[in-house]
Amino acid sequence: MELWQPHVQTILNRSADYWGGWSGKHPDRIIIKENTEPLTRVAALKSGDATIAEVAYSNVPDVEDDNNIVVDPVMTFQMELIAMCVNTTRDSPQNDHSFMRDAGVRMALSYAFDYANTSRLYYAGYMDPVQGPIPNGMPYETQSQPTKAFTFDLNMASQLLNDSGYTLNGQGERFGGVSMDIYTDAMDTERTQAASLYKTNLNRLGISVNLQSVSSSIVEDVRMTRNWDMYFTGWVIDYLDPDDYVIPIAASYDSGGDYFFTGVNIPAADDAAWAASETIVPAARIQNYTIVWEQINADPNMVFVGQTRYVAFYRTELKDFEFNPVTWYNFYGYHF
Repeated sequence: MELWQPHVQTILNRSADYWGGWSGKHPDRIIIKENTEPLTRVAALKSGDATIAEVAYSNVPDVEDDNNIVVDPVMTFQMELIAMCVNTTRDSPQNDHSFMRDAGVRMALSYAFDYANTSRLYYAGYMDPVQGPIPNGMPYETQSQPTKAFTFDLNMASQLLNDSGYTLNGQGERFGGVSMDIYTDAMDTERTQAASLYKTNLNRLGISVNLQSVSSSIVEDVRMTRNWDMYFTGWVIDYLDPDDYVIPIAASYDSGGDYFFTGVNIPAADDAAWAASETIVPAARIQNYTIVWEQINADPNMVFVGQTRYVAFYRTELKDFEFNPVTWYNFYGYHF
């Protein structure tokens, strides 16, 4: 490494001592610059100052018709999620959010999310539906998650809320007018936009929403308190196995799961999640993951927003660009 300036740039030089050797064409030097302004990154890519650039989904139209730029959408295992607080700590008479403990309410919240329009409007169509905690393309995904349990259906959401006893009051409000607190990272454009649309649809159901667009550090601090209702988040692969999603998402904290501090606690899901992780027999794993899928649909702690595709944007003069959804960037093969 020649230079590291945190939040500014990193300069990497090719090392003659690299253990893997250097056969073929390779860059001698790679400069990685950090810039938080999306339009500046777009301008650098279009002018040729940048060879590769991260482009926000909302800026895709700015580059997709440029003949000097390759727009290359590729599959990832990035899941977009909304965590729901199953076991809230707020149950005082003045600030009673106990409605979040009701599985019927959380099912209604899952039906209230507009999956298709969120993908179309805020992810340029590059977000695909998911069936459950196992992402598309992962082993056992289709066998153990045969359908998408929740689609956008405000009528179904209203019926579930009514069935749970949370009918509209005289002012057209649910939960006695108590506002639901939803957090999102202000720096994440797509999630913040999606949260705004979600708020609109929840309002249509008579649910008041206090949308908190805050820093990522605040979201991180809040999520561990269980003093929240929902927050927008995501999960990306650590290793290529369904366990890396099922256990953090659907297993309880006490059993070694629940990375998101939702308070999920479904004994049957715990047993099945860990049983699946302890066998290599495909049929047994499918059977257990199916149990998890069924249990988490009946008592959800997540809104499974979708699975994003990574859209690579790079100059046409760059050769042998390859994207690996497990290791992300691999600069070894790049050349001009």
